Amino acid sequence: MPEENMQVQPKFTDPKVRPDKIWKAILLIVATALVFGYIGIWYGRENPKTESATTTTATVSATAVSSVTASATTAKSATASTSATSETASWKTYTNEKYGFSFKYPETMEIKDTLNPDSSKSAENMVSAKEGTTELDVWVNPDGFGPFLNDNYYELQKSGSGLIVKSKQKNEEGGTANDVNWTVANLKDTQGNIQYMIHYKVDSSANTVPAVFDQILSTFQFTPAK
Repeated sequence: MPEENMQVQPKFTDPKVRPDKIWKAILLIVATALVFGYIGIWYGRENPKTESATTTTATVSATAVSSVTASATTAKSATASTSATSETASWKTYTNEKYGFSFKYPETMEIKDTLNPDSSKSAENMVSAKEGTTELDVWVNPDGFGPFLNDNYYELQKSGSGLIVKSKQKNEEGGTANDVNWTVANLKDTQGNIQYMIHYKVDSSANTVPAVFDQILSTFQFTPAK
């Protein structure tokens, strides 16, 4: 067949398998995967920071509240102590150097001191503070008298150079006559012997201890006897 009569058939490429489109699809998939991967990594890193920040904020808030509460409690205690001290600031002071103790009492009360370590132990060997029918009596190392029918009983305990009330008991049956409130407070040694016996008696129909008695006890101080 003559060469000039030969016809060349054109070559056609299926558009579905064109190389440029395949590469574009691959690049799109890779780019999408990278984007989602980056988002996942970012979220994983940021989420713990958020939780940590929340925990830190909560801890700081709790610490702040605790600090404020503690400060308020301390301020309240200091205020109460200052108030008690100011209320007794004008009181008189009784001091016994032979036995080594002192206490404060309202300036309206009068002291009668018959406490003598050289005398025999008796119910009269005491120091008293009186105002009308209100009476405070203090015995040291009492012996051979008592017990007393009290309305209220305090068990005392030494604290440093002072006194604290270890426990309080109320006689629900009523220990004394009507319209008389009698409180007995004892300080005992380790053997159970009474070292100090303190009575506070006041005319009152209420079976409650007057606040002034607790204030008097709070002023007790012990010093070396001479």
